[in-house]
Amino acid sequence: MHLMKTIFIQIASYRDPELPATIKSALTTARHAKRLRFGICWQYDDETITDLDQYQEDERFRIDKFHYTKSHGCCWARNRTNQLYQDEFYTLQIDAHMRFAKDWDEKMIGMLESIEHDKAILTTYPPPYTLVEGVAKLNTVNGVQKLKLKKLRLDLTTLQEGTIAEQLDQPGKSELLAAGYIFTLGQFCREVEYDPAIYFLGEEISLAVRAYTHGYNLYYPQENVIWHRYNHDSPLHWTDHRHVQQEKHKKALERLELLLLGDHRKLGKYGLGGIRTLSQYEEYANIRFTEVIKRRERKGEKKLFQRSIRLNTFAIAPRPDYERWIFCLLDDEGEEIYRRDITDPDVLTHRRNIISINEELDSEAVQYMLWPNIAEEGWGQKLFYPIDIDHKETTAATSDAHIAKIFIALAAYCEPELRLTIESCVTNAIHPERLIFGVCLQYDEDGVEEIRQDCIDDLIPKHRIRIVKYPYTSSQGGCWARNIVQSLYRNEEYTLQIDAHSRLVPGWDEILINMMHELPSRKPLITGFPPLYYINDGKEEFTSGDDLMCVPTTKVATWSEEGWIHHPTEYIPENSTFPRRTRVLSGAFVFTLGRWNIEVNQDPEHLYTGEEFALTLRSYTSGYDLFNPSQIVLWHRCHPQPNRKYINDFQPQNVRDRHTTAVRRLNILLQGDPEQQLEPFSLGRERTLDDYRIFSGLDCSLRHVHADAKNGVPPDPVTLVDEYIEHGLQYRDANTGVLDVTIQLAGMSNLELQCDSSSQILKDLISALEANSWRVEGDPDPLIFLQFGDEDNEIYFLQSRLLSLQTRPEVV
Repeated sequence: MHLMKTIFIQIASYRDPELPATIKSALTTARHAKRLRFGICWQYDDETITDLDQYQEDERFRIDKFHYTKSHGCCWARNRTNQLYQDEFYTLQIDAHMRFAKDWDEKMIGMLESIEHDKAILTTYPPPYTLVEGVAKLNTVNGVQKLKLKKLRLDLTTLQEGTIAEQLDQPGKSELLAAGYIFTLGQFCREVEYDPAIYFLGEEISLAVRAYTHGYNLYYPQENVIWHRYNHDSPLHWTDHRHVQQEKHKKALERLELLLLGDHRKLGKYGLGGIRTLSQYEEYANIRFTEVIKRRERKGEKKLFQRSIRLNTFAIAPRPDYERWIFCLLDDEGEEIYRRDITDPDVLTHRRNIISINEELDSEAVQYMLWPNIAEEGWGQKLFYPIDIDHKETTAATSDAHIAKIFIALAAYCEPELRLTIESCVTNAIHPERLIFGVCLQYDEDGVEEIRQDCIDDLIPKHRIRIVKYPYTSSQGGCWARNIVQSLYRNEEYTLQIDAHSRLVPGWDEILINMMHELPSRKPLITGFPPLYYINDGKEEFTSGDDLMCVPTTKVATWSEEGWIHHPTEYIPENSTFPRRTRVLSGAFVFTLGRWNIEVNQDPEHLYTGEEFALTLRSYTSGYDLFNPSQIVLWHRCHPQPNRKYINDFQPQNVRDRHTTAVRRLNILLQGDPEQQLEPFSLGRERTLDDYRIFSGLDCSLRHVHADAKNGVPPDPVTLVDEYIEHGLQYRDANTGVLDVTIQLAGMSNLELQCDSSSQILKDLISALEANSWRVEGDPDPLIFLQFGDEDNEIYFLQSRLLSLQTRPEVV
């Protein structure tokens, strides 16, 4: 028991509405809440001014209160919390948006005291939690993360990331520190007092170096006991204080320079410690700060950047509530060399996609970044593109500094083919340097060599493999494993999900990327049930190997009583035209935008049967359009005997219980999940189940299968055309002559518009198109933004390239 050992919890809170819930979580989940002491630098606003009223008289709370306009930044606030320390035995530094596990205090103390070092620090990036209708949903799937240096920037600030830790029987050594989770001895507050002049960037590397040179050792915990809300929507200091932000950042970088490359003694108590040297930290963490000097010298003189850039908005959903996009130019080392906020409504609403820049830059710009911000939801995904390359060609660049990456997701359960699958991906890629693998390895130490714990260890550094390992007895099924794999995703541009017994065609990476960008969709998803390969006498034999154009069509044969559908495949010669839409997603082959891993995160409660239909519904309602590939790009192994699966290895009752849960969750989806019971694994919000019914001909409420679905007739662009027309994509008058107009636009389906031939709207449309009046001056690609009808009857085409216009004669 640790009853007498108090914990000083430091929180720097800036206009954060989550602060009261964070405090409540810490108090209500602690084994011994009486030993907790809080030091809070509370930077409040008019909306949060009463949030801490209930704690004002509580002797456990020391509150340093400031109106947010008087704040000087994050590290200044953390320094203020240091001053509130009163000799507590331990200290825990966290952010103001956290949640805690039951008995977290006992568990943290137990982990810290298990370390055989007098001055240890537990630190990591905690797993995330999200708010669903005000209720915190904790991610209990992600493993403990070990911090890793992704990049040391030229200004000495760092870009850090978390990788799933493999060794969890005790705390493991860490080279870096996360400011949002520091648990150590209370004396740390005085020995390594926060430098209030560090603004934000540089906070973690400066603190890690100072802690280490003061004799502290860094460790990651062996268990997750706190959660962090990432992408929170509370205000940020630098957006409220733009008038001083740049100057504060500049001064912070000057101090970081003194600490890591200059005379740190000029920083006084905010310099290095005297127990270890900076060189010893560099050796320990495998970082060389002096290398930055050489990199700076290579940059040379300033370069004039005077040009217009066409922004690739392919992966940014059109919506009216963007607050701004951040636009950055990056050099060949990924360093930011130019930044601006895009607030032009025409750009934010996709009406225009060209911006002009006339600046002197420190180095040559080779790529740009777009980072959208939505007013009510916060920051979206960072998107990276090479400069001067159209989005159809972005991935054809050969420089590894900015080549678009593909995240390959592999869930392997006692799978002897895993190694060969990885090697097939690598050897058959045109650009193997673009591949990043995420693997959930469920191994059997008593099995053959190919399924043991170390079966691909030699490939991990060679092929950039992020891996999580579990003994197969700890597995919770295929969807659980796929969810684990998705947690390894790190903003790669594309993702490929396949089974761990697959073979790829030569050039598959370029084939899929080029194929995807030719599809008429903003969020295309290429999928299908791959043809089979066999291994006979050690030789691989491929079905349809001589004709890669024989792409099977997916039919929907029956609808089971439990809610899942049976979907056999058949090669149908009549379906040889592409692009070809498909109704059902295949878990054995998904190629799409990387953010699918976040937007359609696999439900770990699903088991096996029904997995693909659930993913189909969730992907389609999240805005993804499903297409078959235009050629065969991979094969799936046909096993001579059934391969090992979770459902065969585990106790039948356990499997039945899991199956029952999965079927229940599938049926909630089929009902539209009106109460959002399945969040964050529910339906998307860009489309409805009725939209899917019109598209596919599969009625989830009546369990009805349209004849086209049974016969394998692809949707073109939907199955229930009459109902699609009623949604406003076709104008017609049965009592008059009709003129048909088909407009084909890049990035969306063909739209067939039928109007009364005397319609002035139609005449104006045709005149405008024929006169090329949609062109934007200086833009070689025609863009179109049109409005049809009156206020009650409008259609918008937002910034789409016109591919063709066809008109048919009037019909009397």
